[in-house]
Amino acid sequence: MEQKRFDPSKLDRLNAPERIKNFPVLEIMDQLQLNNPQLVVDLGAGTAFYSIPIAEKFKDCKVIATDISDIMIEWMKEHVIPYFPNIQTLKMLDHTLDIPDQSVDFLFMVNLHHELDSPELTLQESYRVIKNIGYIAISDWRKEPSEKGPSFELRYETEKVIDQLISNGFQLVSCQTDYPDNFVIIGKKI
Repeated sequence: MEQKRFDPSKLDRLNAPERIKNFPVLEIMDQLQLNNPQLVVDLGAGTAFYSIPIAEKFKDCKVIATDISDIMIEWMKEHVIPYFPNIQTLKMLDHTLDIPDQSVDFLFMVNLHHELDSPELTLQESYRVIKNIGYIAISDWRKEPSEKGPSFELRYETEKVIDQLISNGFQLVSCQTDYPDNFVIIGKKI
């Protein structure tokens, strides 16, 4: 069976500038009119590639970059945290986050959903920490053959992710499939 989790020895791939085309995080935040977020969570942050532009634009926003990998957490502590005081790292344990209930304005995950052993539990935990009227964005590889990314078998149909999101209390805001490799599904906690 193929390893589901990203190999930390390939973390240089996570900093490839073209990745922003699959999840233009600041454009998405603008579309959601998240103009003054207080707390943003990057679930499965890797190298904090998507956390950095948020921290640069919203100086008063705390950005929590979570990961399950000790290697990624240590890399962020060495290469990111010294330059971005509003980013904090948080070691994620399976599907639990040490974050207070209803405190997060925006939570997102990029190319993580296919790695989750229990997506439903992760979405339940996301729902717990997101504020009422807060947002979740899930970006992952589209379920189509590709020379890069995970195998076809590990990928999710967008409809399945939408169903998971709705069954865990979120309202669908949008589903976009026109990014180069990914879909982006946005939900709102109401």
